[in-house]
Amino acid sequence: MRFRPMNGRVVVHRTSPDDITPGGIIIPDSAQKKSDIGKVIEICDSWVKDGHAYWSSLKIGDTVLFSKYAGDEFTIGGRFKVLLLREEDILSVLEDDEESMVTGPELASVA
Repeated sequence: MRFRPMNGRVVVHRTSPDDITPGGIIIPDSAQKKSDIGKVIEICDSWVKDGHAYWSSLKIGDTVLFSKYAGDEFTIGGRFKVLLLREEDILSVLEDDEESMVTGPELASVA
């Protein structure tokens, strides 16, 4: 079954939080925190709102950061959980490009 979002929505699969602590303790599902990072698996390419046309700035495969309580969770096929979000609920696209990452003392020199 294909899940095709409409009206500026995005389908995201949450990344699984680590279920084993560094000390080797296994954390049960009921005690785990919800992840606020996920992979985009489907997008709505374009939509119209209040007479204006909008195009998605995301692409399938993007890793995104979103609010923990944003969107609605659905189960597809009885086993695959996905999150349906509005594109405006996505806070950031995460990139693994080490050249673009600025942290610590480097960040202070930029400001």
